[in-house]
Amino acid sequence: MSHYESPRRPMAIRNAGICHFPPRPGGCIYGRLCRLRHVSQSSVPTPDGSVDLESTNNQNVHPDDIHPSGPNSTTTYLKHPKFYYPDGSGVFLVGGILFKIQASLIFGCRPAAGNNDSNHMYIEDVLPNLANSNDSHPIQLDGITASQFEGYLVTITSRPGDKSHRPLYRQETELYKVYLDTAVLAGRFGMAGLEEWAMDALFRIFQRPCRALINLASQHWNGEVMLQLINISRNTRLNHPIVAFVQYFISVNIKEIAGETIDKDKPPVHPNALVCVHIYNVLKDSNSDPALFGFVFLSLLSLGHRSPIWSSNLSGRDRAIFYAAQAQLIDTTKELSLKWLQPNPTLDSKTHFCPKCRGHITALWKQCFGALSNGLGSGLPLKDVSLLSSLPQSAWRFRMEWYHDLAFGCKSCIGNMRSDWGARKEFLHSLEANTQTLFEEVASRYGAFAREVQDTTSI
Repeated sequence: MSHYESPRRPMAIRNAGICHFPPRPGGCIYGRLCRLRHVSQSSVPTPDGSVDLESTNNQNVHPDDIHPSGPNSTTTYLKHPKFYYPDGSGVFLVGGILFKIQASLIFGCRPAAGNNDSNHMYIEDVLPNLANSNDSHPIQLDGITASQFEGYLVTITSRPGDKSHRPLYRQETELYKVYLDTAVLAGRFGMAGLEEWAMDALFRIFQRPCRALINLASQHWNGEVMLQLINISRNTRLNHPIVAFVQYFISVNIKEIAGETIDKDKPPVHPNALVCVHIYNVLKDSNSDPALFGFVFLSLLSLGHRSPIWSSNLSGRDRAIFYAAQAQLIDTTKELSLKWLQPNPTLDSKTHFCPKCRGHITALWKQCFGALSNGLGSGLPLKDVSLLSSLPQSAWRFRMEWYHDLAFGCKSCIGNMRSDWGARKEFLHSLEANTQTLFEEVASRYGAFAREVQDTTSI
């Protein structure tokens, strides 16, 4: 990682053909007229919201850029290349990186009702330490990564004209990590309005299946980031879209390694499959997300005992539970509530679909769910489980086509939809409810399998 200069009053400090100040207002006094090579200020956020510290040009360390953590300490910290402002009111240490910025931009006031959560920090907590904070004695913010803090600061410091401003305020999908970091830290630092804005941005990104989210699901993810997304959406309107996206993510990434067997000559398991295992391990002892847990369990179960996931990434107890489930979940039409998953959709005669829309919905249902429904009940081990593990992909495809057709629907149904979304809204809600209820039932069955294994081992 490169070291960076300490922003201070503009002075022409020159060494080996390098000007140690960026060519921007408040930087080099010669500006564009300076003929020396300047420190790069190209720290534009990457798609995940982080700043690429390795991509800057300052490969020469200025002596003032190395700071001990105390008078007798040999520990040194790096200054952040962008978020270390000369007029900042406080110096903060986050993930081993020094940030200097106005504290009132970062922290809000303690709410009147008060908050005893030790993870929260407000301006009242920081003010007593601001005057004495410096590069040697920074205010340490624990439990936060430098990347998270960068994402948060990108949001609160972005200005019209900055490269990050337009994509940020257009709420582009690629910047989901910036909004996530902002929502998490704004909530922790008492910035309620900013938290609400970031949550709204996340909702706009994830609310409907689209091509951008399909691409996002295929990117390499970090397990902790995925869990942050799950945790922050809980008990909010963001919950349903996030659960649907995570289930889709699990489905497509587990399918990628389906059929793989243990082979020492093959490369390690795909990182996203390990993210799925991480989700499973975190949620298996929690009752907070039963539908999500039920599905990740079902997906990992579908891989079978020859999978490297089973042999290398599951505990002995987990494998015993999976074997018990494999033996019982053979004909899922008898074991689970699947009456709604038929080759043809269940359309109530009272629903207000015109004949044209009714026929189109039936055709779309057959296209997305027909083969899956017809394949259930084969009696082959894990055949049904494998089919059900693709259900989120089928539901995702159905909803994508649904919303696409919505823009070109017939006038009579669109008119009815405008009143209260009419039958279309009810039908989609029914599909979502049936899907999530199914996976909650699987989670319940997991509990039964776990108890069976526990009883067997205790004998």
